[in-house]
Amino acid sequence: LWVSQKVTTKRDENDFVAGYSCIIRDITATKLLEIEEHKRIEEISRLNSVSNKLSTLNFLTFSDLDSLIRHICKETAIGLKIDRVSLWDYHEDHIDLKNIYVQSEDKHYADLKISKKDISTYISCIETDPIIIASNVYKNESLKEFSTEYFPKYDIKSLLDLPIYIGGELNNILCLEATHEFRYWTNEDINFCKTVAEIIALAIETTKRKNAENQIIYKNE
Repeated sequence: LWVSQKVTTKRDENDFVAGYSCIIRDITATKLLEIEEHKRIEEISRLNSVSNKLSTLNFLTFSDLDSLIRHICKETAIGLKIDRVSLWDYHEDHIDLKNIYVQSEDKHYADLKISKKDISTYISCIETDPIIIASNVYKNESLKEFSTEYFPKYDIKSLLDLPIYIGGELNNILCLEATHEFRYWTNEDINFCKTVAEIIALAIETTKRKNAENQIIYKNE
């Protein structure tokens, strides 16, 4: 409870203190709004810091694309304070897990393949929508194919999925998953994830271009 108070001294005709009057106002609601705004500003600053850190990465200092993707997934999970961040390769008949970072275990995995025909509704959405936003994965129609096995198995409650295009073609899917409790995705969260997707696209393009240049140099030697 927060209050503001104003105390007024009452004096008699001889200027002696005869009493006091006090006005007290409940300012709890206003104070709570101030605290929430302060938290929001701090969160924006923190996410901007992580974005800047990822944006200034020298991609070519990493040994290969896989190690670079692992680094980005880990930093993204830490930055968003979520448990799972993954990148999927998009193929003609399936999606293939390139990497997932699980923060609660501090481990990376790449051991899952899902046929497109088993998730046709999701595939249709990821191919046409710029982003899938689900604060409650069980109430999002585009995710219904994951609700009986995948979501319960990993206790996934909320999700953000973004398609990543390379050369105009859908190449990857960036998936961000909050576990254990539902999370309302803020505009700051969404903008941060879009930035990460753009960084990953640039990382893939840069790495492919560098590999092509190395091949040319090798052939010329």
